[in-house]
Amino acid sequence: MDDLEKIKQIAAENNGFIETGDVVAEGIRKEKLRRLLELGEVERVSRGRYVLSGSIVDDYKILQMRCKSCIFSHTTSLYLLGLSDRAPSQYHITVSQGSNVSYLKREYDDLVFHYVKPSLVKLGLTSVKSPFGNSVRSYDSERTICDLLKEKDRFDIQIVSNALKAYFRGRQDLGKLSKYSRVFGVEDLLHTYTEVLL
Repeated sequence: MDDLEKIKQIAAENNGFIETGDVVAEGIRKEKLRRLLELGEVERVSRGRYVLSGSIVDDYKILQMRCKSCIFSHTTSLYLLGLSDRAPSQYHITVSQGSNVSYLKREYDDLVFHYVKPSLVKLGLTSVKSPFGNSVRSYDSERTICDLLKEKDRFDIQIVSNALKAYFRGRQDLGKLSKYSRVFGVEDLLHTYTEVLL
């Protein structure tokens, strides 16, 4: 198998995505990727990251390849976690305060950024599957609910209410939910909602 075929095989094993590091690890020179780019067989997603031409575009995966610190949150997390069947019209992304995401803001007009203290950015971090089957970073159900309650004035009350109903119908970790609600200062609000819903 020649190098170009090996690169295509790497892509096939990664849902169409290729990283320069994976190619080099296979003993293939980076120039081969450049050649595939010139031939139009791959498209550059960001520095060192490519996708096979003609692959189904997974914007969730591409966004996170472009921004390693981005974590899907709020209504985007709800959708990825199966707590909402409403596909988001905007991607809600949480990053640490001080993160430079201006390059993404210039390229995408459907991103909403939320900034949190560095000590809170990884709280509730989990890995979920995008609608295209790729692994992406998101917050877990408990963190997502607390985020929505903390910023409830920015979201339709029905979204928050439906998310809580879906959460209580499914697998839940009430200890974790209670802990997160204290961390984010939404404990009283959570009690109010749960009293109405339960």
